[in-house]
Parts: sequence; structure tokens; C-alpha cells
Amino acid sequence: MSGSSALSQSEQSPWIPDFNGYMKVMDIYTYSPDLNQNPKSTLFHNRLNFKWYFSNTLTGRVEGRSRFFIGEGIEAQQPLFGKLLEQDNGLVDLSFVPYERDFMLAHINIDRLWLEYVKGDWNIKAGRQRINWGINITWNPNDIFNTYDFLDFDYEERPGNDAVKVTKYLSDLSFIEVATSLNENLEKMVIAGKYQMNNQGYDVQFLGGKFLEDIVVGTGWAGNIKDAGFKGELSYFHPYEDIYGSSGVYNFSTSSDYSFENGWFVNATYLFNSNANEKLPFILLLELVEQSPKNLYPAKHTFAAGTGKQLSPLSTFSFSSVYSPKAKALILLPAITLSIEENFDFDFIAQSFFGEYPVKFKNITNGIYLRLKVSF
Repeated sequence: MSGSSALSQSEQSPWIPDFNGYMKVMDIYTYSPDLNQNPKSTLFHNRLNFKWYFSNTLTGRVEGRSRFFIGEGIEAQQPLFGKLLEQDNGLVDLSFVPYERDFMLAHINIDRLWLEYVKGDWNIKAGRQRINWGINITWNPNDIFNTYDFLDFDYEERPGNDAVKVTKYLSDLSFIEVATSLNENLEKMVIAGKYQMNNQGYDVQFLGGKFLEDIVVGTGWAGNIKDAGFKGELSYFHPYEDIYGSSGVYNFSTSSDYSFENGWFVNATYLFNSNANEKLPFILLLELVEQSPKNLYPAKHTFAAGTGKQLSPLSTFSFSSVYSPKAKALILLPAITLSIEENFDFDFIAQSFFGEYPVKFKNITNGIYLRLKVSF
């Protein structure tokens, strides 16, 4: 349903936006074999998206989500959980926790707020937006503006950043893009450029610039080997105040995917992280290490594989696993989606974590998520 369904863009007032969104309710059950308590919680999640067409060249968008958490699972994480949600790394603080108790918490976050000007071969976008330079499945070393956590399945839109982006299209298959994040502190800014082209059926990109306190250069590609998709990304980071030192780090990921005629699909991904710290137990690193394109996953070598199929017109199944051999860490990720009717879905999602803790390989913790989603 759209707020402007009765009017065309040319007829409607520029101040009447297109409108859509969704509402979700998710029950969360956690189970840890070594703990006597297995807390439960419920998340109520509402998202609203507005888009304005001010003219043929100028559009604007505002999007945000409001969430209400309640239950034992929230109480077990307080007060750190509320402080974490309240953090906003943008130029303008648009993340709020208006209500907070031991076992209840409300959170409001505006993650899109931008104006876009498009004319001819030029595109200029300013404001809170997602600058997506990633290509690969699961891990994206080239995604230097908006790193996301692939385990955060309930945030389909992924985080945004306060930024200005300018794009110049050179042809149908090539363009140059320059972007900068906005922050009062230069050391917290990302300023970079990207050139993308197509060569013999492969989309290839090259990027370079400043990432926080580092110089960053990178490349990525997407194409096919016969009928299988083949993608990859590489980014290298080096402190610009230690340009002749040996403290640079790099993340490299590559993946392949294939779809069978019977509807099944498979994919496989590899990540190398030279910045990994494997001295501490993996489960602690997963919780404590802040994810960034310099440190996409807390293990040096990690493999991921997935498969799935649309079982019927109304149901899909997927199963993924993530394994780090040296860290001896394994994550299992099954999921089933049922389309009850148009714009009304039910999801069953599980996450099971295995690792050496403290020295014996075993199941450490599990999460089961039951989610209803109504889109409008």
C-alpha cells in the first residue's frame, strides 16, 4: 500500500510522500547449556519509510524504526544494552532511548534522512544514507562506510551514515563515485573514491582514500565462471601516521554461488582477516570486538557455506554454517519462512554457536527467533 497510490508522481503534491513500512513481533528464546537461566524476550518492531518527489531532479527520503524490547533477555543485558542502542556515530544524533527499565526498553532510530539530486550523468546525495560498496556474500571488505553484522538478520535495511556522495556516470557500465562521511572529528571520517567498470563480463571496482586514521586501497569483482557466480573483495589499511611501518592490515573475501534447475541454490565464502586476534576464546571476541572493514570477523581464516530452496509458492528454507578452523568455532544458521498471505510472513530462525570454552569444544549458546511480519 502506498500513500500516493491514487495519484501519479506528476499529479501529486511534492509535499505528499510515498509511504510504506512494516510491523514485526519477534519472540526470542536463548539457551546456554552451562547456564541455569535461559532468558526470553519479545521485540516489537515498527518501520516507516517516506519518500518525496519534489521535482524531476530532486527527491528526499526519511526512514526510521521504533523498537520496544521486553523480557528477561533484556534485563540480563542492562544497563549496557540501552547505552549501546543510544550510541549514534553520525554528525547528528538520531538514536534515542526514551523509555528504559530493568526489563523494558524503547528505542527510536532514524537511519535514512537524505536529499538526492539527479541530472544527466550526475547524481548527488547528501544526508544519512547507506553507501554500499560491497559486492561479496557475507563479508564485504570494500564496504568501508557502512559495515554490517551478517548475524543481525532483523535489520534488512542495514545501517546508514551521515555523508555526501557524488556519482558521475561515464557509460552504461562504468562510473566514478566520491564520498565523505560527516563528523566533527577528522579522525572519525571516511573520505574515499571508487571507479567501477565492466571488463569481459566482470564488474570490477577500485577504491582508495582515508578510513578513519588509515589510508585504504581496495578492489572487488563480480562475474561468472560458466554458470556459477564468482565474487571477491580485498581492502588494505595502513596508518597514515606510520606510512613506512609494518602495521598495515588487510581483509580478503571471495565467494561462489550456483542455482540448480530443481530450485536449490548453494553458496560458499572464504574470509581472510590479517587483523584477527585468536588468543582469546572465540565467543568472547565475537561479543567484544567491534566489527569494522578492518576486522570483519574475529578469526584469521573463516569459511561459510549455505543452501536453500523455495519449497512451495508460500515457503522457503535455508541453512548456513560458518566455521573457523584455527579458532575451532562453528555457527549453524537454519531458517524457514512461511508466507501466510500477501504481505504477512512468519519466520523461524535459529543461531547455534559452538567453540572451545574454555578448552573443550561444545555448544556454547543458542538463539531461537519466532517472527511475524506485516508489510504495508
